Amino acid sequence: YLEIQPLGNNAFMINSDRVSAVQSMEDIKELNRRIVKLGEEFKKPVVGTCDVHFMDPEDEVYRRIIMAGKGFDDADT
Repeated sequence: YLEIQPLGNNAFMINSDRVSAVQSMEDIKELNRRIVKLGEEFKKPVVGTCDVHFMDPEDEVYRRIIMAGKGFDDADT
């Protein structure tokens, strides 16, 4: 399947040196439209997902541990 996440999840790409083709939220929307077209062309389902990392609130600590281990400084937020 092909996945489309909330626009805010990909906002980091705006003005990123690594993703020169994305300069605005409209560019991200266009990428999502391209994903939908690719799904249609290759007969792959396209799903809209959300930014969920754990089901139960008490599991948040494990997510923070994993993210801190990967070097994310904002793992506590």
